[in-house]
Amino acid sequence: MSYGTRVISTEGRDLPPWKRFRTHKISPFGRDDIGGIADHSRNKDDRKYETVGKLCYKVDPTYYKVDPTCHEVDLLCDKVDELFHKVDRRRGKVDLLCEVVDIKIDRVDRLYDESDRI
Repeated sequence: MSYGTRVISTEGRDLPPWKRFRTHKISPFGRDDIGGIADHSRNKDDRKYETVGKLCYKVDPTYYKVDPTCHEVDLLCDKVDELFHKVDRRRGKVDLLCEVVDIKIDRVDRLYDESDRI
């Protein structure tokens, strides 16, 4: 077993991402001592975790900027749906008009049939 400091994750805590690591100190006397929040000025590896955490934290606000645009896309989809409903209504009106035209054509056909009989 090597002596020094290991970094173990303490995920699930309400800490900023760069503070979610604790030091696990391995003592030369054969016992493990769990320390407090990692002091990032002591270990280069800890500083790497700190910068990665800060970068992850900086990414989150840009993710929130994506949500409003998705909301705008949803609104556009709702408008498209409304337009399709309007088109469907107009198609329904066209279908009704076609039925009316068919009825009138049937009446005209009957009139021609009656005129042929006479």
